[in-house]
Amino acid sequence: MSLRLIEQIVLALINMISILLIWWVLRGANREIKRFFTLTTIFMLIWVNFAYFASVSNDLHLALIFYRLNVAAVPLFVSTFFFFYIVYYLKVDNVAKKLGKLIFVIAVSLSLFAILTNWIVKEVLAKDWGNEIVFGPLGLLVIAFGALVGGLIFYYSIRRFSVTSQRTRSGIFLFFLGVLLFIISNIIFNGLFVILFQTVKYQIFGDFSSIFLVGFTAYAIVRHELFDIKIVATEALTVFIWVILVAKLFASETPMGFLIDAFVLGVMIVFGIFLVRSVIREVKQRRKLEELTRRLKELDNKKDEFISVAAHELRAPMTAIKGYLSMLMEGDAGGIPDKAKEFLIEAMAGNDRLIRLVNNMLNVSRIEEGRLVYDMAHVSLSEVVKLVYDDFKPEAEERNLEYTLSIPKNLKDTVYVDKDRIFEVISNFISNAIKYTDKGQVKVSLSQANPNLIRFEVEDSGVGISQKDKEKLFTKFFRAESSEGKVMGTGLGLYISKLLIEKFGGRIGFESTLGKGSTFWFDLPVVS
Repeated sequence: MSLRLIEQIVLALINMISILLIWWVLRGANREIKRFFTLTTIFMLIWVNFAYFASVSNDLHLALIFYRLNVAAVPLFVSTFFFFYIVYYLKVDNVAKKLGKLIFVIAVSLSLFAILTNWIVKEVLAKDWGNEIVFGPLGLLVIAFGALVGGLIFYYSIRRFSVTSQRTRSGIFLFFLGVLLFIISNIIFNGLFVILFQTVKYQIFGDFSSIFLVGFTAYAIVRHELFDIKIVATEALTVFIWVILVAKLFASETPMGFLIDAFVLGVMIVFGIFLVRSVIREVKQRRKLEELTRRLKELDNKKDEFISVAAHELRAPMTAIKGYLSMLMEGDAGGIPDKAKEFLIEAMAGNDRLIRLVNNMLNVSRIEEGRLVYDMAHVSLSEVVKLVYDDFKPEAEERNLEYTLSIPKNLKDTVYVDKDRIFEVISNFISNAIKYTDKGQVKVSLSQANPNLIRFEVEDSGVGISQKDKEKLFTKFFRAESSEGKVMGTGLGLYISKLLIEKFGGRIGFESTLGKGSTFWFDLPVVS
């Protein structure tokens, strides 16, 4: 295959892909992107096509006209591409927009000089490899201008890429990769080689590097649906089928065949219209759903932020209330009747519940945002379990429950955790078991079926959990109901426990039968 044939194939691909891209963008993008992408692509095609026509033309006067059009298109291409890519697609800032206007004014001036004078392209000489440009006194100005704008595009791309979300970044990266390859190729072949070797012999490689630009742009559109390829593809397929059927209609050899083909064409036209409309409807619904999802996420983030702020503000006055109630109970304000003491005890219990709720809300916020500081260390899980077990012993005895602890001897129980946080998890398990067991037993145990894992379990004979509630039990703010309809917990304790156990590299779970009790457990990896 000759080099000339390869050039023709590449040129045909560039033209075909560019025209398709213009069609896609005109179908789906906003007005500014439509305008500047179309202008950018047209100027690029003028640049690339006239460079090829100029290099192969046998008429030197015609080649001179082609080369002047080719060179004139370069500053217009880079300036409109700056607007399309940096100003309207990446939406960098207003400074870039003002800079783009200045670049465009300079580009128009250079283009007019290139077409109307010999200051940029002086003449064309015939060489054995093709036609050579002889640049005028301002010839290098176009090269310098292109390199400068290319550098600005590269700078703004890097700056925008560094502050873009992960989801959007992958789409921008494809554009950026195409732009980078395109800029590097042109700096080398249309800049350095022209200056060093005083020839445009290798210019074709820089011009044809636009295949990187249009190729990666096309892939980005298809891969990330930047201009909604689904509608375009459906329309293209429908039109293609119509064209085939029309061609078949005119190729019919008999009146009956013509009527059949006409009927099929009519059916396909109606079917195609309905198909395109249904796809457009689906795409609009999807966009609406994506927008609603985005807004829900924003609202959820605002809700979390409000809860975090409210919890911070509530903790201080509730702590003060607890202090004053404690002082009243201790007689600091004088003697208190027994009936009043009962009310104060209830008030203190309610205040304690509020303080626990606020602390849980703050912990959830910190864990989810990664702001919770962990004091990680090697901890004996048996020791922590014994401490928590002893803390809840008076409460279990008060409720007349059979309260037992089982820890086998020679247990490998060293785990790498935050001691205070694992204390919270174990406390939450045992507290729930005692709270929701009116009679019967609460069994606390450690076991080790696997030498690399240790399991903590709390088994109770309490109210149990319904099948409906099991799926949601470890979710935030979910509160199960007992068989008597009593609301269980604040909806944060188990959620926090799950987050913490997973943070420590473990697993958490439970088994429960409504009315027959529950067994909550977690596994943690053992440290050798």
